This record gives sequence, structure tokens and C-alpha cells, in this order.
Amino acid sequence: MTTIEGLLSDPPVETARLRFFRSRQGRKGGDLVLFWMQKSQRSLDNPALDLAVYLANALDLPLLCVFVLCEYPRARDPHYRFMLEGLKTCAQDLRSRGVGFTLLKGEPVEQILAAAAQAAVLVADEGKLLFERQWRDSIAAKPDRPDMIVVETESAVPPSAVSDHLEWSAATIRKKISARLPFSLSRGKSNQECCLKAPPSQQGGDFLFGEGPLEAPWASWALPAAERESAKPGQRFGALLRLQRLSLDSGQDAALRRFDAFLHSDGLERYAQGRNDPNAKAASGMSAYLHFGQVSPLRLAEKALEHSPSAAQAYVEQLVVRRELALNYVLHNPGYLEYESAAPDWARRSLASRDPPPRVYSDGELEAARTEDPYWNAAQKELVLNGTIHNYMRMYWGKQLLRWFSDPAEAFSVALQLNDTYSLDGRDPNGYAGVAWCFGRHDRPWPERRGFGTLRAMTPSGLGKKFDADRYADEMHSIYTLRMKETL
Repeated sequence: MTTIEGLLSDPPVETARLRFFRSRQGRKGGDLVLFWMQKSQRSLDNPALDLAVYLANALDLPLLCVFVLCEYPRARDPHYRFMLEGLKTCAQDLRSRGVGFTLLKGEPVEQILAAAAQAAVLVADEGKLLFERQWRDSIAAKPDRPDMIVVETESAVPPSAVSDHLEWSAATIRKKISARLPFSLSRGKSNQECCLKAPPSQQGGDFLFGEGPLEAPWASWALPAAERESAKPGQRFGALLRLQRLSLDSGQDAALRRFDAFLHSDGLERYAQGRNDPNAKAASGMSAYLHFGQVSPLRLAEKALEHSPSAAQAYVEQLVVRRELALNYVLHNPGYLEYESAAPDWARRSLASRDPPPRVYSDGELEAARTEDPYWNAAQKELVLNGTIHNYMRMYWGKQLLRWFSDPAEAFSVALQLNDTYSLDGRDPNGYAGVAWCFGRHDRPWPERRGFGTLRAMTPSGLGKKFDADRYADEMHSIYTLRMKETL
């Protein structure tokens, strides 16, 4: 008799990406293979999907993909809309491969356990954030579930093959990633195999994709500011979300079109030379697609290296090394949302011993970009308007909060909440590691500066040495002013 464990002896994906949980009750049989999609919202280059298709065909069973729409911490209307637009096209791609797709609404553990009641095996993509891991651990602990396989899909190189501890910096992890990357690239090709059995019936889903505009089943989770204050006191920001206009088309195909355009417009060369200049428009714009799992980092790395191995080095450093460092950070530091765990000891000691600045600005003034620093205001306006901040300006944006709060823990909390609320790629290991970097994580002590202690300082005058900061500020102010007029 064919067993799931036996089929995993020669899987179509890297074994380092797999975690297998045998059924506690030795459950046999089942009418389908169930794939719980959450982090890998794509049909191409998806190790979890490839494994699920492989198992379905080996077991001669149909495959059903289920996505659970739930109340995701700090996710708001623009985030849900971008995600669902991508899922709509993903569902179409899956059905063309003979894979059924149903989108449910509710608590993930309850919904997946119910959907898996008749499943021979459950395949789930891996989540790195603490509550995502808790969802999977809760399902794995249930005695009545089927065999379960959790598949890592977010990284270029599986974290388990890189490090088993919290890394100090990019310098300590870079060689480990570089040594493994060629092997991961060789195993990262999606086989695009189709399911041989017709997909199971999709009757009974709480929410299915149909024709026409998307519904808004998440509306009660993305409350207007006035309602939010009474209903969700933990979410202190979001009053200006009405100003946000996303310039990105969502979905796997849109991501790949955008990246191809980036490559064929000398993007890698421009990125290497101008990645720290927001006026250069040298970014690839992949962060949101990576956050929602709409594109594989392996596919992007492969395309970049094939296009120009030398010019790709700076881009691959950020795409692979720095991003993998962020995954390592949240995996091995469960307190990544707390200042005491996010900031290293030396940084907390330095900030505690500095002359504490007064609390300069209110939450409302920060959210509305009403400070005396035109460059910080510009970065905050970019975040509100576009759901993103240029990477160099995001570092500056986070660093300045240190100067405006007497309590660094409060500054850390504000940075996380603003980024999570407004950024399309917020609520993500990369964002949490990026904010933590502003507070000393993955860095070292520097000569002491007023307001920063021995943390790396970033100042308005320093920006002017890198690029034309006034040009950037003027552009953001003009767009923001126009958007305010259009919205009011």
C-alpha cells in the first residue's frame, strides 16, 4: 500500500523545505488531497503546490486548494483588495491545471480542520510569523487530522539549511546562503504538472470568486478611523487610508511582467548605482509581490543572474541575503514585536543612558506628516499615498523616531504600527527586521551622537550627500496635496 511517508522519499522539491507530521490515529484513506494556501499565493514556482499535485497524482485523488480569509493582524482594506485580486487570477491558473480552489472565511485552524475531514493528506505552506506558526502547530497537534506536510515556500534557500540560531548580521549568514543557493536554484524549477483527477466539488464555500468586481467580506475588519477607535483600540493608525492609491497590478503574471520590464530597462545596472536614491526610480517594485507570495524569490534571483551575473550582485544581496536574514530573525526571535527583544542589549543600554528627548509629536501629527522635518514628512506621505517607502528613506524614517520619543519602546511601537497599517508589504519578516535595524539589530555600535546614542545615526544633512533630498520632498508634497484635494 502506498504511504505518504513512502512518497516523500523522493519528492519533487528540496527535502529541506519539508516538515512531515504523521497522522496520530493512523488515519487511512480519504477522498482528496487538500492544499492549504496562505503564504504562497501563486501557481508557478510553488514547492507546496508542486508537492500537492505530485501526491494527488500518486494517490489517484483530486486536489483541492483552500485559502482561508481571516482577520489578519493590522491588515486593512488596501491589503485585502490587493491580495484578493491576485488570488482571483491564481484560482484561474490553478483550475487550468485541474486543481480545485475554494476561498473560505473564518478562523484558519477551524476551517482547515473541517476541510481536511475527508482528506487523505494535508499539504500546507509554511508561515514564519509567530501566529502563522501557531496555526500550523495547532493543526498538527490535533489527533484526528490526516498526515500533514508543511512546505517552505518563502525563501530562496530553506532557512533550515542555512542556520539553526539567530544570526548576528548579514556578514554571518552570507556565506552560508551563497554556498546553498546554486543547489536551491537547481531544484527550484516548477514542473507545472497537472492533476489527472478532476477537481472535487467546490460547493459550500463561504466566498467563491465569480465574475465582476470583488466583494468585500473583510469590511468589518477594516473599520473607518472613528469606528476603529472604539472597536479596536490596539490599532491606533489608519485614518488616512482613503488617500492610498496602489499603482501595482496584483498577481503572479503582473509581478513577472513588471520584473521583466525592470530587467530590460537596465534595471539591474540602475539598481546597483542608484538604489539609495529615491529620485533614480531604480527599485524593482517586487516587495509587495514577495510579501503576498505572488512571485518566487528563486525565480527572481534566477532571472537576474541569467540576465547579468555581475550587475545582479547588488540586487541578489537584497533579494536573497537580506531577506533571508529577516526570515532568520523572526524564526529565532519570537519577541520580534517587542522592543526588548528586537533591539540588542548594547543598543538598549545606549538608548537608556542618553539624555531622553521630549515626546515631540502626537500620533496624529506623525500620521499626517506634520513634523518640522520635510524629508521625514515626504517618506510618511509616500507611505500613505503608495503603500510603500523607498528603502533608503524607510531607514531614515525609522531612525528619526528615535529623536522624537523619550521612550525608545514607544518609538519602536509607532514605527511597527505605521508600517503595518500603511505599507502593502507590512506585517512581514522583512518589515519587522527593517524596523529592528533602525534600533540596532543586525548592526554594531557607532560613535555616540545626540539623540541616537551609539546607534547608527541618519540625519537630514546626510541625505543631501546621497541624493537631491529636496527634489524628493517636493515631489511627495505635490502628489500628497493633489490627492488631498481629490479626496476631500
